[in-house]
Amino acid sequence: IAGGRSHVGHADQLFAVDTRAAALPIGDLYTMSPLEASYAAKMLGVKYVLPIHHSTFPALTGKPEQLVERLKGSGIEVLAVKPGETV
Repeated sequence: IAGGRSHVGHADQLFAVDTRAAALPIGDLYTMSPLEASYAAKMLGVKYVLPIHHSTFPALTGKPEQLVERLKGSGIEVLAVKPGETV
């Protein structure tokens, strides 16, 4: 669902399935930023987003809290789990 460096701009044409959740990278270094991930989540029409590829080292500046802020009021829930937690 997610491109390595940005959202897949034509995903709406590729997927004709009932997608309820997406795991989207938000680290903003070689991956999407929280802003780009919010666009992708809205475009995909998902209900849940699991932010991935973030917070593992200082160069990854995107944080789950930023994605939560970007998706506020959209009806999309961000599943911001901490290491060791399950969804």
